[in-house]
Amino acid sequence: MMKYIGSNLAVGNIPAAAWVSCLFAVVVVLYGLLFTRNLMDLARRRFVVEEGVYAA
Repeated sequence: MMKYIGSNLAVGNIPAAAWVSCLFAVVVVLYGLLFTRNLMDLARRRFVVEEGVYAA
């Protein structure tokens, strides 16, 4: 996507680069929402286990 954006900007096709930039933003947001939730759950479980080990 970044190569497409760069090549379109180089030839002056700004509307196409803008649409791909918007699509890229949507992909980044979805990726962040899906993986951040899973990784935060994993970190929360690991933190609780470590806290229990240190308390003992």
